[in-house]
Amino acid sequence: MLYGIYVNLTIGIYIEKKSEWMVIFTGLAAICNIGSNFYLMPAYGMIGAAFATLLAYFVMMLSIFIANQQLYKVNYEYGRMAWILAYLILSLVLFYSFDLNLWIRLFLVIGMPLLIPILGLFKADEKEMLKRILRQFFSRNAS
Repeated sequence: MLYGIYVNLTIGIYIEKKSEWMVIFTGLAAICNIGSNFYLMPAYGMIGAAFATLLAYFVMMLSIFIANQQLYKVNYEYGRMAWILAYLILSLVLFYSFDLNLWIRLFLVIGMPLLIPILGLFKADEKEMLKRILRQFFSRNAS
C-alpha cells in the first residue's frame, strides 16, 4: 500500500521535471532498510526484516509526499483518508489477531464499500455519479 501511494506521488515530481530527486527518496529508504535490518533482524528474524521493509517504504512514501507538497501541491482530503486508514488498520488487527469465522472475515473485506456511504464519506456529486454508473451497469445487464 505504501509503495502504491509512493508511485501515485511520483507524478508531481515528473510533472515538475525533478526526476533526479527520485534518487534521494529511494536512497533514504535504502539507508533506512539496511540500518533497521541490522537492528531488527538479530532480535526478530524474518519478522524484523519485514518491519524494516515496511519502515523503508514508509520513509520513501513520506519523503516524496513532503517534497511533492513543496513542488506540486495537491490538496488531499485528509479527513476522508483518515477514515479509510482507520478502517484498514482496524480490519487488519481484527483479521489477524482473532480467530474469526469466514462470514466476519468476508464482512471485513467487503465492509469498506458498504461503510463509506453509511459514514457519509461521499459528497453529493460523488453520490450522483455512483447512481449514474450503477444505473448504466444494471440497465446493460438486465437486457
